Amino acid sequence: MNANQRTIYLLNKYGVGAQKRFSQNFLIDDKSIKTIVNSIPYADLDEVVEIGPGLGSLTVEIVKKAKHLTAIEFDNDMVKVLKGEIVSSNFTLIQNDFLKQDLTIFNNEKVGYIGNLPYQITRELIKKIVSSGHFSFFGFMVQKELADDLFYKVNNPSNNNYSAFLAIVGNLERTLDLLPRYFSPAPKVYSTFLTLKPTDLRYANLETFKILSIIFNNTKKNLYNNLRNSILKDKLKVFDDLKLDRTIRAHQLSINQLKELVDYLK
Repeated sequence: MNANQRTIYLLNKYGVGAQKRFSQNFLIDDKSIKTIVNSIPYADLDEVVEIGPGLGSLTVEIVKKAKHLTAIEFDNDMVKVLKGEIVSSNFTLIQNDFLKQDLTIFNNEKVGYIGNLPYQITRELIKKIVSSGHFSFFGFMVQKELADDLFYKVNNPSNNNYSAFLAIVGNLERTLDLLPRYFSPAPKVYSTFLTLKPTDLRYANLETFKILSIIFNNTKKNLYNNLRNSILKDKLKVFDDLKLDRTIRAHQLSINQLKELVDYLK
């Protein structure tokens, strides 16, 4: 059966439904599922962690390819479905709120994260994973409008602490744009599937994120004023040492300048 038929079958079989409070929109487009499943670099990963697998439309395919798959699901109904439908020696199911999950349990593995993220907590989930400092890949379904906001482009006034954080840690790519009808129930927004492979994990920590949050605190002000009015006000010599113009704004900085700033301000 195709993904849509499987979704209807499982909802009826287990007597469950999509929970609005969990932002559950089940992916029912087979072509999109295949693209997402094939985007994961399985050979480079010891562990794939799926966030909020729901009915398991991705899970049933990933478990065939991954060395080991851990699914983290909070909803009791979805846990019931996953326990009933996926039984494999390379599969572990954890019932937990991902934001409360201890990720250090994966620190001995080359780990990749995958998931259709709840839109209202997407930023927090991404920050948690990237700042863990220990991941080899992520692939996330997010709201398209948010995805656009996560790409850092020099001189783009929309640049922000999150886009800068991702830009200095790795290469963010837009793999797929998805229409609302590819989901059940259909969301009111378009979706985008993003992937990132880290290139410099030295910056994958909360200290870096906090510094970038100060740098991008007020995009209407120049960088000098943002630093002068922050806890980093004693580091203003950075402009002389890094030869930065005092009128430059955060969104005008290059990736290398961002890294130099973070190194200096730590």
